[in-house]
Amino acid sequence: MIYFFSREDDFKSTNESLLSKKIFQNVTVVDSIGNIYKIVNAKKVGWKGFFWGYHLLKKGRQIKVEFEIENDIQKMSIEDLKTLLFQKLTMNKSFYGNFWVVDELLSSIKESNSYEKIIEIFQ
Repeated sequence: MIYFFSREDDFKSTNESLLSKKIFQNVTVVDSIGNIYKIVNAKKVGWKGFFWGYHLLKKGRQIKVEFEIENDIQKMSIEDLKTLLFQKLTMNKSFYGNFWVVDELLSSIKESNSYEKIIEIFQ
């Protein structure tokens, strides 16, 4: 699955149910400058928002999480990121086709020359 977050705060929040399912374990993250992080685990560090995590429009109580990350931080080139995205999007074209016109998305990724530009495409 591919997710893009333009704000760190959005990435570091979820709901209690998803955290209990260990959705963050063994997740690979590429940041906006190409650093690759491997998340080993995540833990709750507090409630998100007002009212102890309750939100009218979101399912479950919203929490802030902190990540345990492997020490081995590597760098991914822009070309490697493009290749990875092409593989994921092509492999799951029917799923991603529900949200985007995949061929246009692939074309936009191909023309991108920065990590930030790729993130903008998915916003």
